Amino acid sequence: MHSKHNVAKNGLTTSQSFNGKSDKGAPSGEVGLETADGELLNSDYAPGECTMQYLIKAALENAGVNPTRDSFADAMRGLSGPQAFRSNGEGAFGPGKNYFSTQMQAVEFTLASRSTPKGADGTYNGCPAPVNCWIPTNGQWFKFN
Repeated sequence: MHSKHNVAKNGLTTSQSFNGKSDKGAPSGEVGLETADGELLNSDYAPGECTMQYLIKAALENAGVNPTRDSFADAMRGLSGPQAFRSNGEGAFGPGKNYFSTQMQAVEFTLASRSTPKGADGTYNGCPAPVNCWIPTNGQWFKFN
């Protein structure tokens, strides 16, 4: 029986059901993603949500004792720092800049499914898990403001 069923049936949390193991590229929230060779992969951590939590926490800490929308927005505009799996690992807001990324790269959409076998390179048609993914076309990052 897959871990996904055990979670619902036994009331276990995701981390209890797979001992905290996280598989790179497995969709966030996925437990027991079965590969073509029968391996079970478990949810990768959610990098976007991790970055958002870090930013919201920092903005709230810098928005004053009784934050308002304006003080929170001002605090957000002053933030810069790490960004998980995006923008070459960094980001920054600024006056008139309401998005965090500061760099981008060219990527292509690649198909992979649960029936895609794991290749000799350890990927599923270039994807880290047997699910569709975006793969960088080269290692070059482009800065923008």
